[in-house]
Amino acid sequence: MLRFAQRYAAFVLAYWAASVGVYFLCFGSVANISTSFLESAAGLFNARVVLALTGISILILVAGRGRYDFRKLLPVLIIALAQIPFFSAFHMNKVCIPEIVAFWADPAFADLDRALHGGQDAFRLYHGMLGGIIPESLIVTVYFPVWVAVAYIYPAVIAAIEKDETRAIRHIRLHAVIWILLGNLMATVFSSAGPVFFELVTGRGDFDYVNAFLREDRAVFAGVIELQNKLWIEHSGGALGTGISAFPSLHVGAAMLPLLWLVDRFGWRGLIGAVFPLLIQYGSVVTGFHYAVDGYASAVIACLCLVVLRQMQAGRVSGAGEPARGR
Repeated sequence: MLRFAQRYAAFVLAYWAASVGVYFLCFGSVANISTSFLESAAGLFNARVVLALTGISILILVAGRGRYDFRKLLPVLIIALAQIPFFSAFHMNKVCIPEIVAFWADPAFADLDRALHGGQDAFRLYHGMLGGIIPESLIVTVYFPVWVAVAYIYPAVIAAIEKDETRAIRHIRLHAVIWILLGNLMATVFSSAGPVFFELVTGRGDFDYVNAFLREDRAVFAGVIELQNKLWIEHSGGALGTGISAFPSLHVGAAMLPLLWLVDRFGWRGLIGAVFPLLIQYGSVVTGFHYAVDGYASAVIACLCLVVLRQMQAGRVSGAGEPARGR
């Protein structure tokens, strides 16, 4: 596992270096890279809490394994630390999306959403069915601090708790593929801002009612509204923040990762993990950050990527004349 962790860290550093180049080509400067991302991350995600949670979680998980070889902690720490430049690189690319491809796909995704949901916006269907059942405070908590913590520590946790090295490597690779493929590459091709920014990018007020809904309960959605304003200010000024992108939903894609590992590891019993991506999908629509189709696409793509990675691993093992593991 140590060798893989070293290769993973090298890949992340190469990804970061390439992202710096992309950012420079888009904005002509890299002067604010060293501070702007860290300041934005600390403000939006409470980075100290996330880092503390990462360390505590890894130590508990490792110590809880009983006769655990503590030399195996090194690859876990390498992978955990690699997440810092990984997320920095990811957001550098995300900020560049509208500079490379201007937001163009929002009307198409809004129309597709209505076609898939009986002629109405997904928000009206989702909230009409579940608004009285799922507390809005729960959605905000799961969608922001819980999701961020899970997204950050996921690869390191897999490295710490997965006994089958082949399976661990497969799911850590899946993490990288999902973030880069969905959050950078596809997000650039299908450049879109999401319902809460719909009027700002199209001039149409189709989703003004979503913003009105959020303002009605400022006690719950104050942080959401603040984040929306911050994202648009950063976008308008070309600041290195967290970026704006709707399709496909990286929130749902990343939330699928624990579910896919659970199913891969425990079979049908792992489906209990579906609660997390389902809550994220609901939250992404209710908060107005995403069209429903954003999440649907991400869930399907995440499953397909796992199938491809499994087949690639099986092909390598078969070619080496060894029995496949982690199937």
